[in-house]
Parts: sequence; C-alpha cells; structure tokens
Amino acid sequence: MCGIVGYIGNRIAIPILVNGLYNLEYRGYDSAGVAVVSNSKIHCVKCPGKVEFLARAVVGRLPDSDLGIAHTRWGTHGGPSVQNAHPQFDCSQSIAMVHNGVIENSPSLRESLAELGHSFKSETDTEVISHLIEEKSKHNKTIEAAVLAALADLEGTYALAIVHSGSPDLLIAARKGSPLMVGVGEGQFIVASDEAVLVPYAGKVVHLSDGQAAFITREGVSIRTLENSEIHLDMDDVSRSAEEIQRGGYNHFMQKEIFEQPFALINVLRGCISEEDKTANAGGLLRVMPRLLSARRIVVTGSGTSWHSALYGKYVLERYLRIPVDVERSSDFTDRNPVVGKEDVVVAISHSGETLDTLAAIRIARSKGSATLAINSTGGSSIARECDAGVFINADSGLGGVSTQTFTSQMATLVLLTLSITRGCELEFKEWLEITKQLCRLPDLVTETLQLEPYIREIADDFSDSENFLYLGRGFNYPVALEGAMELKEISGIHAEGFPAAEMRNIQTMPVRNGMPVIFIAPRDSTYEKVVRNMAEVKARGASLISVIDEEDDRVRKISKYTVRIPKTLDMLAPILSIVPLQLLAYHIALLRGCKVDKRSNPARIVTVEQTAPEI
Repeated sequence: MCGIVGYIGNRIAIPILVNGLYNLEYRGYDSAGVAVVSNSKIHCVKCPGKVEFLARAVVGRLPDSDLGIAHTRWGTHGGPSVQNAHPQFDCSQSIAMVHNGVIENSPSLRESLAELGHSFKSETDTEVISHLIEEKSKHNKTIEAAVLAALADLEGTYALAIVHSGSPDLLIAARKGSPLMVGVGEGQFIVASDEAVLVPYAGKVVHLSDGQAAFITREGVSIRTLENSEIHLDMDDVSRSAEEIQRGGYNHFMQKEIFEQPFALINVLRGCISEEDKTANAGGLLRVMPRLLSARRIVVTGSGTSWHSALYGKYVLERYLRIPVDVERSSDFTDRNPVVGKEDVVVAISHSGETLDTLAAIRIARSKGSATLAINSTGGSSIARECDAGVFINADSGLGGVSTQTFTSQMATLVLLTLSITRGCELEFKEWLEITKQLCRLPDLVTETLQLEPYIREIADDFSDSENFLYLGRGFNYPVALEGAMELKEISGIHAEGFPAAEMRNIQTMPVRNGMPVIFIAPRDSTYEKVVRNMAEVKARGASLISVIDEEDDRVRKISKYTVRIPKTLDMLAPILSIVPLQLLAYHIALLRGCKVDKRSNPARIVTVEQTAPEI
C-alpha cells in the first residue's frame, strides 16, 4: 500500500515529511520521494528503494520550506524507478502530486492529453492527473478550480496531495475510495493516509469522505465537494498516542502487538459486559438490533484475516442463533450479483475500515435493502460511516508485519455480537452466563499463553529451515489453521497452507513428506476424536507433528514431536488462545531466517486499491 504525507505550517517541512514516511514503511513500498515549494519553484528528490536512501539523498539538495509532499509507492503502473516514483509532475514542472489508488480511465486520458501536446515521462497513472490539472488550468482562473475540474474527469480511486509552484500558501488534498485525512495542529496542518503520521503534530483530525477536496492554507482548512460547495468542517480527536506508534521496549512492532493482546481484549470487552445486570452488549448495535433479531440470514464479508474471522463468526453465530450465516470474500461478493435483501443483515469486517472490496460489498448490500453492520478498528473509517451501525474494536496500529491483535479482537467481538443478539433468550441462561464468564477471563488466559514464548522459540529453531508447513484444524479451529498459515507465509516467505483436518485423506491436495512440520490445532472439543485419527494418519506418512492442545491432554503428546499446551476454556473460545502460539512461531521463525518482521515478505499486499489489468 502506498503512503502519503503532506505538510504546511510553521516548521521546516522536510524532517516532518521524511519521518512521516518512516512511520508508513510497514505498508510495503518500492520507492519514495519528497517535494517542497520554495521561491515559486518545486524542488524534488525521489529514488527507488528504502526511505533511508531518500533521507540521505535529500541532505543538502532541498531548500528549507514549510510546504511539501512525500510518498512511498507500491507500483500499480510501472516498475520501481526514479521516473515512476512519486511525486509526479506536469509538463511545466509547476504541479506536483502524490497519489494512492488506480485511475481506471488513465489510458484514454493519457491518449487525449498526448494529442493536446502533453509529454509523459513515467508509466504512472498519477502523472496523467498532473497533466490533466495542467490542461484544466488553461480554462480555469485558479489552481483550486482546475483541480476540481480535473477530479470530475477521473474514474477509479485516488487519495491525492498536491502542491503548485505558483501557490506557496496552499496544500491540496482529495479523496475517492482511498483513505486520506488532514491533521490539525497549532499553526500547522499535515495530510496523511494513516493516522500514525499525525500523532506528533496534530491533536485533531478531519477524515475526508469520497468526493471531497481539502484546500489547506496556514490559516485553516476548507473542505469542498467536486461541485465546489463548501462542507462543514467536522473534526475528531486523534485516537492514537505517540506511544502506540513506537515499539514501547519491544524489539519489533509485531512482538509488541502480540504481547499487548490481553490489553486489546480488555478494550474489546470494556463496557460491553455487565456482571451486575448479567447482560452483554457489543456497543453500537442499537440502530440495527431490530433487524438482527428478525434477520432471515446473516452474511459476513471480509478479506484476508478478516475473512478468517468471519468464518469463525459463522460457526459461533450459527451454533447459537440457529439461523443461516454465509461467509463471503468481499471480492467474490462484488464480482457477481449477490442474493441479499431486506430480510438479511450484512456484517462487514475490516481492520482499517477502508478495504475497497469490503466497502463495495456494503454499498451493494445497502442498495438491495439489507441492514449493514461494520466491525473495524475505529469509527472514522469509510466502512463505519457507510454502515447502519458499527462495533469498533480499537485493535493494533497495524505497524507489525501481520494482523495479530486484529484477529483475536475480531473473534472476541463476534462472540460479543452473538451474546448481544441472544441476550440469554435463545441460549439456556446458564450456558449464556458461562460464556460471558469465560469471555471475561480471556485477557488473563492470553497472558498465560504468552508465557509459552521460550518453548515456541525452541520449536522455531528446530523448523526454521523448513520450506513447507501444513496447518490443520476442524470446526472452530479451522479458521485458526488458515490464519496461522497466512501469518507464517506473510512474515517469513515460507510456503504454508491451512486445511480442514478432514481433508488430509486426500493425498493429492495435501502432500506430506518425511519430516515435514504439520501443525494441528487440537483442543479437546466435539471434533477431538476425529482430529486424533487425522493426526495418526499424518504421523504415519512421516510428518513431524506440532500440536496445540489443552493443558490437560496427555494423549496427543505421545504422537507429537512438540505439544503446545494452552489453558483450558470453552471450545468456542479456544481459537482466541490457540492462535497466540502460532503468532509467536511465525515471529521467531521469521527472525531466525533474517526476515524484517515489521514488513511483510511480499509488499504487494494491497487492500485499498483495485488493480486494473495492464495495457497490452
């Protein structure tokens, strides 16, 4: 995912812009660049590779200025190069911009602009926007009007930060389908695609909505529609502290986020369970509760980790609500004409609340009359604003390489959702009360599970050279197998796959070689006997078994090379514990293999941009 930083204010911009890019490195990128406005000129430095290369390159090459933009790019158009890095310019070098997103009609715009005499230096769709603004400037009196006119011609998604050499007191930002916000501090304003950038400089934040542009001067911010109608300025408090975007004594953000999961779960549960009233309420449900109680069906949609959480949610919701629950990958949901209607509730799960496919799924569901509910980190996101109601989990900053707190917090939230809907009515009250009691114990049980780290480190040392892993689970534990495999894949680059344990009988889909590490998630639940039989079959093929089991289980220990004992809890809550040692295993294997654990091994992971096919 690309990263945007822009600054105008009472300080020198370059250190702020570069530090902002450092805070965005976790997102993955292939090049970086910075531009500042000084003496009616735009001065720019950009390069392929790391932000640290850019930080060294700008020394002595850029003038002091209090207005500038910066970017980390993950390429959707063209490979990493100086020419393709952002900022991108127009013909006259008077307009510079940085861009997240994909402009779907850029090929036709490029062709039209070329016929008008514009000359292009990069393969990017971003440069097309710069030239389009330049062309619109010929027919509009101000740069502000030219920008709005150009935006009206764009098809696709964008988050933009723009500077103009003839406007030394103006920073422009615009958004459609890709997150962008304006931080408001004392005598300074900072534009960013991630709130982590804002913390040192701004106490308030304006979240831009689709089709809005911000015109920022040193005196203030004006938000306008593409039709140039001014919009009331609605500011929120910056929700993260500076400490949250720092490692806080841990070696890596990933390690910090793993070990702070007990606190994340406390945040999820706080105010949602009342022991006195014996009630559970996932906050934010009031507006959609009647629809939930009368729903014919619930559809849960998400991508990646959120899809794994959705699958877990299906098992929990169906078990206790006894109504159909369908799980949809957001991209699949939007690729067809889904059958949803007024009797359905569509639940959208997204960590950021900006996942483009999930946002599109919500819009489709609403157009068909379905009630919509968001489960994501904060209330200021696009998905939260477009849903009828929302439950906000305030999980990790996302600065670690994989979504650790996100998964456990989303699962706990889905349990809360189930308890909130039943309210002790559909369940036997005694069972309902036991679930709430055990749910409240989860932070302490996760803390206990984290004490397994030294033992997990031994397992990682034994298998760090392995090139293939299998993760197997049944029922509630199947989503854990999927998530555990994905986390290892993302952070270490090792090939890892998660399967339903029952599928291991199909040798073609699950080749097991001698000594191959196979991880079973096998707490003692209703599927336990079947899983033990699956383990014996895999063991017979020569696999090295690593089993995640209840602390009281001695049976599985006899056929496993390693047994990871988690605390005993209800079978529906065990996945929230069993994922923790798998997170630690991925972390330590990645360290032993020399991976940069706060960056995914494949930086081409993008959630807020829908990529178009290349031209042929």
